[in-house]
Amino acid sequence: FSWNGSDSKYAREGLKKVWDKRSGTSGELNWVLINLLNGAGLEVFPLLVSERAQERVDGSYPFLDQFRKVVALVVHNGNRYILDATDEFTPMHIIPFSLLNTNAFIVSKNSNTVLFLKDDNRMMKNYIGIMAEINQEGVINGNVRISSYEYSRLDRLVTYRKKSKEQFITKYFQEEVSNMVIDSFEVGNVDNDSLPFAQSFHFTATMPLSGEYRIVSLNLFGTAKTPFISDNRFTNINFGSQLLHNTTQILRIPASMVPEALPKNSSLVMPDNSMTISRLIEFDESKNTLTLRIKWQITKTVFTPEEYPIVKEFFKKMVDLLNEPFVLKRKK
Repeated sequence: FSWNGSDSKYAREGLKKVWDKRSGTSGELNWVLINLLNGAGLEVFPLLVSERAQERVDGSYPFLDQFRKVVALVVHNGNRYILDATDEFTPMHIIPFSLLNTNAFIVSKNSNTVLFLKDDNRMMKNYIGIMAEINQEGVINGNVRISSYEYSRLDRLVTYRKKSKEQFITKYFQEEVSNMVIDSFEVGNVDNDSLPFAQSFHFTATMPLSGEYRIVSLNLFGTAKTPFISDNRFTNINFGSQLLHNTTQILRIPASMVPEALPKNSSLVMPDNSMTISRLIEFDESKNTLTLRIKWQITKTVFTPEEYPIVKEFFKKMVDLLNEPFVLKRKK
């Protein structure tokens, strides 16, 4: 079956016509799915939903026009599974990312239940490992390995499947560093939902020169600018899921150069611990290598407009921390 790109709550022309055409709206395809699941003897309910990027559903007073489409809710062995027939990538045990932190309505003769969709067990999780070296001319090159888990796996896998390899590389690795060249790009575990989506590649980039100094960016694949630039906000900040990014970078510098000054170990913590970031830096003089470890975590998925100023300030300080340069100078 193929989805025609339109959202709906209904199958206005009946399911037989949808079955014959093998295509339809999201409502038509999901009603086919609901009937198939019901015919297989499963406990299944139509679930009215509206995606997070669409109109917010008032859980205290839901009405039909607030919902954009219908999906299937399966209850089995005490567990709930939310299945969308138009979503070809999300495994059955994961709530579709676009529906996280939204209110849904269970269509049932025996109840009028509003269900808040959230997932406290999975997050946007990435582990990044970088092995690199910089030469006297300021050219840095190295190898990167990334393991993307749970919602990050899903996010990156969808982009990889739907876009070209070049578009994928640009979106996740080249937007923040304009002079970076990436080659030997490979992915792994594309078809195995139980393993992380693996990405690996080789990169080169040139660091700026200022007299006898080289200014080295240690924020090659992190957040280089804050998304929160407006003075005011009138809606919630909704991240969807929790987040965890762990980065370990080892950088070897040439014997002819020494660090002018090391960025200090540092950390930022929100008052309620909902956002944290820590940076640990070590320099081994015997091997002329710098080791950088960064851990960024968000444990709260929704922030109110009243909390916007403190979120904005945290991201500003975090970006300043990540963009702090590592300065090298030539040995006398």
